[in-house]
Amino acid sequence: MANYDLQDRRLFPRIMSISSAHLSKRTARYLQQADAVDFPCLGGHWGKIGWTFWVDVEFGILPSLSPDLREVFEFANDLDVDMVLFDECGPLIRDLKIYRQDVAHNAYDEYSDRERRSDEDLEDHDGQLALDRLIGDHSSKASPQYFGDGIAKICDVLADHCLAHDVLSFPFIRLEMLSELASACRLCVRKEPGRYQSILSILKAAATQIANLIDQTPMAHRGRERKVSDALENIHYRLKAAITFLLEK
Repeated sequence: MANYDLQDRRLFPRIMSISSAHLSKRTARYLQQADAVDFPCLGGHWGKIGWTFWVDVEFGILPSLSPDLREVFEFANDLDVDMVLFDECGPLIRDLKIYRQDVAHNAYDEYSDRERRSDEDLEDHDGQLALDRLIGDHSSKASPQYFGDGIAKICDVLADHCLAHDVLSFPFIRLEMLSELASACRLCVRKEPGRYQSILSILKAAATQIANLIDQTPMAHRGRERKVSDALENIHYRLKAAITFLLEK
């Protein structure tokens, strides 16, 4: 693999994220309504209420820019920034004028002053989404047998690939299914640990198998190998969490 110069800004442009409160109401309205091809410089839409622009000053700041955009471009150019990302959630820059106080205040209220969710709450949220994808409205399907059989079945097939030293050929969609099962199972176990004691041995066996697979299989830092490695780490983490809940019961 060739060695790349990390200072080469053509390959690694510098990006600055700032609040769209630094744009006037008139400019923001125009950018929101206009197609990107009609922007005064190279750029595009970012989400519902945000925009990105290349800070192209090779021939000087474009005279067609509005004063607020020009001010941001000059500021960015002084910092050797190549691209500016305007976002209502972006940080306010004290050296730049704030044109829309309502945007600045809303961004602070919604994002900077919000209550932070715990890791367990976030895992519960992911588990509920996984459960909804797996069984939909059929909540009665969420049972120890459903999770035990599903996890064991995929792990048995995965074991065959391990014996053949061919883990990377294992269908990734099956790893995704195993991850969904592990996430949803963790949630159900946390809520009703007594009900799921019967599958403790299955979860232990699956976690051990995944842990051994992670230790014994060299994975690269990119490409499919990294994708498989991340999936296995994710599955192992959730299986171990479910096991911990059962052991603490």
